[in-house]
Amino acid sequence: MAGLLLLTAAAQAPAVYTAACRTTGGNFTLTIHRDWAPRAADRFYELLSAHYYAGNAFYRVVPGFVVQWGLSPTPALSQAWRKRTIPDDPVTHSNRAGTISFAASGRNSRTTEVFINLADHPALDKQGFAPFGEVTAGLSTVRELEGGYGDGPPRGHGPDPRLILSQGAAYLTHFFPRLDILYGCEIAGPPSTGFLRDGEGRGDKRRGASFSPSPARSRTSVYAPSPFPAAASRHLLLAPSQESLPGWGAPFRISHAWPCDLAPCCRGNSGPAASG
Repeated sequence: MAGLLLLTAAAQAPAVYTAACRTTGGNFTLTIHRDWAPRAADRFYELLSAHYYAGNAFYRVVPGFVVQWGLSPTPALSQAWRKRTIPDDPVTHSNRAGTISFAASGRNSRTTEVFINLADHPALDKQGFAPFGEVTAGLSTVRELEGGYGDGPPRGHGPDPRLILSQGAAYLTHFFPRLDILYGCEIAGPPSTGFLRDGEGRGDKRRGASFSPSPARSRTSVYAPSPFPAAASRHLLLAPSQESLPGWGAPFRISHAWPCDLAPCCRGNSGPAASG
């Protein structure tokens, strides 16, 4: 099963490699630099090799701040990887717009969750978040991923990562059916010119929400933005995909809500970057 390569020894990543990511909102390409943050680059390579990110939702999208993913639609898979933390890397590059870093809840706590900076955030450098790569094509696609739900509890009413951990896709499709999803990120070798055109393959969604985040950090969370109230987004629908999404079923319609009996969302501090 994809993502269950848990007991094999992690391979060292190439010095530079790219990951071609396909989503329900379009495509983007990441270029990873091992010399920026070796442990992060190796873990990301391991996760890509295991196809862990296939079917992940972009569950935390705060326009002007970050886009975050890394929790599996299959709870058992997320829980298995949560036990495999990696040590911190020194911060050698700044968290500027388009860079990707691992989320964390404290020292040496990184596992699977990552975020892309949507603006320059030098304050995150001082907090120990070490970028290990950058978006080299399709940043406009990343900026337009569904962000109408806002941040999660306690700063907003968006997806609660603790409930994603315990209930997976059932929770997200029931309460947050408009989220964009990763079909997958595939290792594509060294970077090449024009690998993906900016915005190539973008979906037909139209987005209308806007936020003005004010990044800050609490002692218990990785980053704690405080977005000002946003305009209510329009009801957004995505036509059924012709391919399956691991953990979601196929064919997949993002507006579909599965019948399920789910507990109300919690309102405690979930630690947005390293859930739980």
